[in-house]
Amino acid sequence: MSKKSSLIQKWNHFWFESVDSIRLDTFRVCIGVTFFIYMLGWWQYAPEWLTEKGFHFSSEASYWFAPFVLPPLPIDWLPIFGLILFGSILALIFGWHIRWAALVGFASLFYICRADHITAFTINKLFLLCLLVLAAAPEGKYWRLGRRQGKKQSVWPVRVLQITLVIQYGTAGFCKVVHGDWLDTPYVLWSQIQGLYCTDIGAWMLENLPKWTWGGFQYSALGFELLAPLLFIYKPLRKVGFVWGFGFQMMIAATMHLLIYFSLQMLVFYLLFFKEETLLKLRKRVIA
Repeated sequence: MSKKSSLIQKWNHFWFESVDSIRLDTFRVCIGVTFFIYMLGWWQYAPEWLTEKGFHFSSEASYWFAPFVLPPLPIDWLPIFGLILFGSILALIFGWHIRWAALVGFASLFYICRADHITAFTINKLFLLCLLVLAAAPEGKYWRLGRRQGKKQSVWPVRVLQITLVIQYGTAGFCKVVHGDWLDTPYVLWSQIQGLYCTDIGAWMLENLPKWTWGGFQYSALGFELLAPLLFIYKPLRKVGFVWGFGFQMMIAATMHLLIYFSLQMLVFYLLFFKEETLLKLRKRVIA
């Protein structure tokens, strides 16, 4: 076999190997629950950001912020939209018509992102990607209500989502170094915690921890993001990546207001790197 043929074979094996559906299925359930919690937390303010009742930029002003903006909902349509949105999420979680549930959820979230585009941040766009991948993934090869359905499936949806996490962390660290000032002073994180997003826990830490400890937190966070591609790709280092990443995300959740949703979303991506045997054992315990 030639070297070129060997490389093509490895490439095809990486993207299209047949694997157990447990990783993608576990991700589907957990990302669905996270998405449900996230939307439920914001839904109490839905009339303000999704309907004509709230503040929205004029069409002239919107052009400068985002060329493609969808109009807000009439206030009377909000319950119907909520039923469609949350119904699709629940269907996705419980494995009812997964592809259609993911497509409806994607369309609903896409509308939200374009109707309220100013507040559609990274977490919204990552949910969009997740729903799109789940909609395109092979259907009928998932665990549903504790019973095994179908055979093994192609690994490509898992690979796309794994690479998404690696890119998310790696580019975040790269931007902090190249475009930010995280290497210029050890007090960037210390100053950021004091801003708009400061939580009660963050305020307590600012008041009681020595200032120099924030430099340690800062460089630990930066080091994790820069090394994340290696930590998650190189299997012997994955346990280190899991522990370091968990601490990194918990620090964000504890000190920055409402970013617990983002931390939960990121931690769900970690499941895609777990061994199939580990997830199978966890699934059996949950079902039991």
